[in-house]
Formats: sequence, C-alpha cells, structure tokens
Amino acid sequence: MKKCSNKQKTNQKKVKIVIKNIYYMLAYVCDALTLSEFEDMEKEEDFENIYDMFASVLEQRISFQLRRGLHRGYRSNTEEMTVVRGKLDMPGTVRNRIQRRYTVTCEVDEFSENNLFNQIIKTTAFLLLKRPEVDRRYKSRLRQKMMYFDNVDSIDPKLIRWNSIWYDRNNRNYRLLIELCRFIIDGMVLPTTKRGVSRLPSLKEAAGYNGKMEQLYEAFVRNYYRREYQGTPGFSVDDEYMEWQGDIKGNRKAAWRLPKMHTDITLTCDRKDGRRILIIDTKHYHGIRKKDEKENKNTTDSDDKPRIHEDNIYQIFAYVKNKEEMERRYRVKNKEETKGSPRKDKVSGLLLYARTDEENVPENIKYDLIGSTIGLDTLDLNTDFKEICGQLDKIVCDSDYLYSDIRKQKR
Repeated sequence: MKKCSNKQKTNQKKVKIVIKNIYYMLAYVCDALTLSEFEDMEKEEDFENIYDMFASVLEQRISFQLRRGLHRGYRSNTEEMTVVRGKLDMPGTVRNRIQRRYTVTCEVDEFSENNLFNQIIKTTAFLLLKRPEVDRRYKSRLRQKMMYFDNVDSIDPKLIRWNSIWYDRNNRNYRLLIELCRFIIDGMVLPTTKRGVSRLPSLKEAAGYNGKMEQLYEAFVRNYYRREYQGTPGFSVDDEYMEWQGDIKGNRKAAWRLPKMHTDITLTCDRKDGRRILIIDTKHYHGIRKKDEKENKNTTDSDDKPRIHEDNIYQIFAYVKNKEEMERRYRVKNKEETKGSPRKDKVSGLLLYARTDEENVPENIKYDLIGSTIGLDTLDLNTDFKEICGQLDKIVCDSDYLYSDIRKQKR
C-alpha cells in the first residue's frame, strides 16, 4: 500500500474542509443544520477523496430520513383487474373486450414511497456506488440503506427538473437531502490550482450545481445572518429591490430603461439614535482583480498593479448612494429630523468576495467615498467552518459598518 506524502495529506485535509463547508453552506441555505449534526461532522474521519465524503454524508442524511420515515405520496397507476377498483378506464376496458380478455382497466391511486424525492435519492446513491473511487466501507453502508428503496424506481438524472420540485409541510425535511443529491448529480468537482491546492470552483468552472455556486454563496451569507442573529433587537436581514432616486426629465415613461437594483444582502440595525445599514454584494468567481493595460510609457509601477473590477465598485456605490437618498426622503416625509436630536443614520457598502487561489486579494480594505464607507473583503471558504462564521460575525460587529455591540442570539 502506497504511503501518502505530506503534500498529499495536506491536500486531502483541505479537500475534506472544502467539502464540509459546501455541506454546511447547503444546510444554512435549507435551514436544516442542527448543532448535533455539526458536531457529528466535526468528528468524521478523514477521507481519501471527495467521493468518499459525498457517499458518507449522503448515507448519514438517508439514515436521518429513514428514522423519520420515507415520504409517501399518491401515484396514479393503470392496471388490469378482474373487479373494478378505483376509476374505470372505459377505452382500456373496451379494448380488453374486443381482445376477448375478461378484465377491466382501472386507474388506481396508490399511496407509495415511489415518488420523485425518493427516486432522486436512489439514483444519486447508485451513481456513487458505480464510482470506483468510493471506498468499500461507504459503498457497503449505502447498499444497506438502499434495501429500504426496493420499491422505488431509478430515473435518468438528466431528466430531473429541479426547478419543478415543490416542498410543503409533509416533505420539507427532504430539502437538504435533495439539494445534496443535486450537488452530487450535477457533477460538482473540486478543481485544483497548479500548486495542487484545492479550492471552491468558480461560477464558470462549476458545471456542478448547475452553475449555481454563486447563488449558493450569496444565499449562505444571507441565511447565516438571518439565522444566527434572529431576535437581535432592531436587527433585520433582507434582499432589497430599490428604485433609482432622482427626477426623470423629459419622458417619464423611460424610467424602465434604467437597470433594476437588487441587493444581495441588506443588514439593518435600527436604534433610537439612528439607523445603520450595510449593503453586502457577494462575488464568487475566479478573477477578483484585473490587470490594467498601460496606455503610455509614463505609467508608474503602481498603475500596473491589478485592480478590482470597476463594475463591482460602480454597482455597490450606486446601491449605497440610492439607499442614502431613500433614507433621507423617508426622514423628511415622516419629519424625523425635527424630533429631538438629529439621528445619526449611516449607509455603507461591502464587496464580499469568496477567496480563490489569487494572490494579493483585498482583505478588510475600506474607502471613504464622498462620505460613504465602501469596503472590500474576502471570505476564506477553504478554512475551518468555525473560522468562516467568525469572519462573518466580525463584519457585523465592525463599527465602521454597523454597531460593535451586536451579538448572536443563543439558540
């Protein structure tokens, strides 16, 4: 048996951390991670590759679901019977008579576990069982769980219409499991840099998750704040549609030509002495910076350094300035400026990038642009998840953005 080098062991450890973090992110998006599950994942053994991790996590989630019971639903089947049961199918029955078969055709609604949710789970498990990279231990555990799916059909994963899946109170506990299956089925792989360091794939690279890695990252950050700070006095989390503030000259019907403003995350802390608002725009792709082309020979060395994409700065700056004007107009309309001491309202913006393998990425950089704080920061998704939580908590407690005394609510 070949021994792994120190470099390989380090890389495997990073792969394990990244896959765990993807799982935690999915769990936050689905609001389905409990403290006990978090602790169980922390105690999990090391994995040789990502497929072992997928197989292990999927087996754990299936076990959890089996304890609750497989989801059952009504499914319509057409069968030939000697007696009428369910709804009589007249065309089929007439055809039987013509063929001199003394049976009736009936449509019967069966309460069965053979539904789309369980079909997706079985299909995903079988895909992993076919992977030669999956260790025999995990294959054995998955096969044991598949014994409970004998009456469930496998389906073609390419034909699954993910957007048509609907959750209600009877099947909402399936959400995390189905999202995990989607992540696996869509072929998520962890690309590595030239140095052999694992990293989360960029949106362009993420053929897995149906190109939704950016949406996953955005939803995770928003739901983290929504879940961990729920109940904090005056604190709210939202994604917000904003109208352009200003007067439209000429044809007022031309307002629709302006692009819509939709924030990824808006954190608001409302207190008696004022309201502080932080607009976060999450970015998850490779290429945080771009390198400017020299226009002439007189450019300095500093002009040749990579810069943040200007579109990102323009976008967050427009959000902040429009939000400031919205708040000002609201105060004037409600005559808040004349009530007691003037309020100390503040609107700030933050570009929060997911860390990639790039060097010299922005970390905790702040600019004062025309009276507004615009920050640039990166969230390292390749580190321990507790550290990721710490990074997000540090943003909320930054007095340049919100208030330093904001704290998580005990759960």
